[in-house]
Amino acid sequence: MDNQRVTWESDSGGVAARVTEEAALAKRSIAESISRGERLAEALSGEARPAESVKPRPADSFGSGESGPKSESEEDSPWSS
Repeated sequence: MDNQRVTWESDSGGVAARVTEEAALAKRSIAESISRGERLAEALSGEARPAESVKPRPADSFGSGESGPKSESEEDSPWSS
């Protein structure tokens, strides 16, 4: 398995710097994914706190079965119920 071993030689730091940068990006991406997963878990468990920038929708916009007035294009659509 010697041919699968990665060896580093001096190249003025170019390769090492690029690998370090890619590792930092990967670490940040993983941290963001974990954070999104934690927020999803909170939301599913009912413990979620709404973000300050997100305004709650009015109660009649979901869950009540009422969708409000339809536009002309929605009335003519084969997808409208």
